[in-house]
Order: sequence, then C-alpha cells, then structure tokens
Amino acid sequence: MVKCDSWDINRVSHFHSHDLGTTAWVRCLWCCLFVLSRRWVKAIVFGAVMVALVHHVYQVGMYTPASLVKFKASSLCDKTIRHRALHRFNVWQTVCKDPYFRLSKQKGVRNVMYTDRNKRLAFCSVPEVADTFWKGVIRYVNNASKTIRGIAVDIPRWQTYFLEQTSTEDQPATAIRFLFSEDPYIRLWKIWVEKYYLTGFWFKSFHDAKVLTQKCQSNMTFANFLRLITMKKYLDHPEQLNVYWRPQVLLCDICSLDPSFVGKMETFEADTRCILHMSNYSWALINQAKRGLGSLSNLALSMAPLKYRQWSQRRIRVLVQENFARWKAIPAARACVSFPDLVKKLWTAFQYLGYLPASAKVPNALLGRNEMKVETFLLESLYASLTWPGTTSKSRQLLREQAFRKIIVDAYTNVGQDVMGKIQVLYSEDFRTLDYRSQPLDMYFERYLSEDY
Repeated sequence: MVKCDSWDINRVSHFHSHDLGTTAWVRCLWCCLFVLSRRWVKAIVFGAVMVALVHHVYQVGMYTPASLVKFKASSLCDKTIRHRALHRFNVWQTVCKDPYFRLSKQKGVRNVMYTDRNKRLAFCSVPEVADTFWKGVIRYVNNASKTIRGIAVDIPRWQTYFLEQTSTEDQPATAIRFLFSEDPYIRLWKIWVEKYYLTGFWFKSFHDAKVLTQKCQSNMTFANFLRLITMKKYLDHPEQLNVYWRPQVLLCDICSLDPSFVGKMETFEADTRCILHMSNYSWALINQAKRGLGSLSNLALSMAPLKYRQWSQRRIRVLVQENFARWKAIPAARACVSFPDLVKKLWTAFQYLGYLPASAKVPNALLGRNEMKVETFLLESLYASLTWPGTTSKSRQLLREQAFRKIIVDAYTNVGQDVMGKIQVLYSEDFRTLDYRSQPLDMYFERYLSEDY
C-alpha cells in the first residue's frame, strides 16, 4: 500500500528545486487518488496523467530557484521591470533546454562570481559590462569605505580587482544570482573605443594582453579590430580570445548559473535599482527628491555608483582617470601622444560612446594644458551633457539613442559582409541566450523597439 505522510505534503508545498523531487510528487498523488477512489484502475489512469503532467512541469523548470526569486521580484519592482525579467527568463530557459544547443558549460567554463558579506548578492562578472560598478557596489555594502554614509568613490578602482572570487557552486541558495549583458555589436564598438582609440591596449600584444610591447599601437582601426577577432583560430577556439571581447557565454554560462535576474546595459539604471531592492539594499539608493544639480558637489565629481549618477558620468570618470594615469606612468605613452591631444581624444571618445553630443566642441578650458585634474574634465563634460537637444528628459533620451544608433551605423558601414557573418557566428550563443538580434539591420533601425524594452 502507498504510504501517505506529512513529510510528502510538506515537501511538495515548498516548491523548491533542491527539495522538490518527482518521487515525492508521485507518492503524494497516489495517496490522494487512493483516498478519493476505491477503483484501482481509475486511480492508475488518473495517476499516470497527473504524474506525467507534474513531471513535465518539473522538467521545464517552473519551480527553479531563479523563478522563485523572479516571483519575489514581482512585489519589489515595477510592472515594466517584471515584464522584462520574465521575458529574459523565458528566453534563456528555452534556449538552455534545447537538446541541440551546445552551450559553453560543455567547454569547461567556470563562472567567476563575487558575493557580498551578507550573501545576498552573487554577481557573475563579464569585463567591461558593469563589472567594475558591481564590484564597487559589493565593496560599498561591505562598508569598505569605513562609513555607511561614505560614497563609493572612496573605494579606489584598483581595489575592486582584489575582491575574493568564488564559483557558482559556492553561492548560497538565498543569494540573488545575476549578471549583466550587452548587445555584442555595441559591446565590440565600446571595447574598441576604450582599448584602441584610447590608450588602453596601445602597448599590449593583441593576441596576449599580458605581453607588453614597445611599439605604440595607436592606429588600430575598428574594421581591422573586427577582422583580427574573427580569425579562423578564434572562430574555432573562441575561448582563446581576450576576456574583454570573448563571447559573454564563455565568461558567464547562463545555463549553469541559473540566474535570478538578467540585467542589460540598455536598461541599466532600472535593473540595478530592482536588484538592490530584491537584495534589501535599497538603503543605498539616493532619494528621488534629492536628485539633480542641487547636489552637484557630491554627484558630478564622483562615480558614486549607489548615489544617483548617470552611467555616462561614471564611465567618463573612470576612463579619464585611467588614461591620465597611464599617460603619466608610461614614457612611451607620452612619446606616442601629447597631453592636449589625449584630452581631445578623450572628448571624441565620449562622443563615440554616446555620452556627449556630437555637436559639443572641446571647451577652451581643456585646451592647451599640459596637466589637468580629473575633476576639471568631469565638470566640463557634465556641462556639455546638459546641451543635448529636447524639451523633456524623455525626448532628450530618445534623441541620444537615435544619435548613438547613427554612430553604430557609421561604425559598421565599412565592415565587409564576410566579417559581419563571422561576428554573427562567433557571438551566436550570446545572441540567443541573452536575447539580442543578430541581424545588423535590426540593430540599425529597431534594435531598442522590441517588447523587451
């Protein structure tokens, strides 16, 4: 006789993937059917149907930890964010359950995770995709600035590189696992601007960034950069690519990670606020009424990731700091570019990245100087960012996105069709699991008009 006890019912009621087992469901269902019907044949038929149904639900992962946290988020984040989270969740779950889809977990990927002291956040890091920001967040909530009222700028950027790394398996079940992603086309453009148009990789070997070179590589064009990363040896072994432009699924395997939340750079601010609410770190968010130029001294001159600051201003600060420091520290860099020319390149780079209007000329206050404080550049860039056309914040944001799309169009116009095809192959798993469109024309005209945004 099938035994029905309280353990079965309690086990089923928790709906947790680590506790939920098909065996428990079978035992409980058989028990209920036996009580409701004395006809064994009828019980067997109905039991078989119900077991098959429950097994299907279990197989598709309706009650995974990620879905549980997703439902938790429904009461903490607004409707639009919940819609995005659910859509992204369904996309990667569907792809990961495709038996013909050979994802990166079969290639020995080890997800590099960073966790806060309270074990509420578990961030999977992809270089240059909000990774410095979230490492700063984790150090901030760990009170690394020695005061709960301190701002994250008190934490030097280099210190974020020394956070303890863990693996996916080491994360507690209560932690909110998450990652941030970026459109592969836009990610490649930004990497080229930051690493090759600016001074980041001027003195590093393309094939091995650990090897320093004496030759100044300041003439790497975007088209040539794309041709190099799509060489046959990298198409065959993409794991050998530099981590900065390696496919994201080879850095964060979404299938083995089973994330609670997938954030995107296109919706960075809203996704970040949602994650902080979900993890009970909403205290780190500045009050809506305190935003704006009234707090100029605190906001404009700090990257302050948890005090409200536009992503563009945070990135401008980081890139100016890095390029100024590199120019001062490396004699070859000073021989390669003068300081006034470096300032001009920085200004143009921020226009390429969509941070500053294309019509904004380099301010006279920044010209003809052989040294400069980072804050001076930041203040001038802040004033320039206020000159975006538009009468409302929404219209200005729309015009900014349109201007940036035009920049991307122009950047990929001179890239041959053969290279574009190789890019689609190289980043095919990113396109599928992270819900981006691989066709360039979609990117040019309607990339941000899908239901996800």
